[in-house]
Amino acid sequence: MKNIKCPECGGKAEDQLIKMKYDINHNHITIKNIPAKVCQKCGNELIDGHTARDVDLLVNRLSEDVDRFAKSLAIAPEKEHSISLAV
Repeated sequence: MKNIKCPECGGKAEDQLIKMKYDINHNHITIKNIPAKVCQKCGNELIDGHTARDVDLLVNRLSEDVDRFAKSLAIAPEKEHSISLAV
């Protein structure tokens, strides 16, 4: 992404790697090392559309795979699972 100003405060947004957390169907998923622009003034995190789509696809697939694995082991579906992934 090119250098941009933060849409929230007008501060300078710089390249950084961020982590995003999701809670889906009792699955706690953390994805690390996501490229983003982070405002140096307010901390607002901006990711481009392609990255957002790819992360969403990854998170949905992980959640489905964990649910399928838990069912194959006869683990109660309401049991919570934590998953961390660095990309």
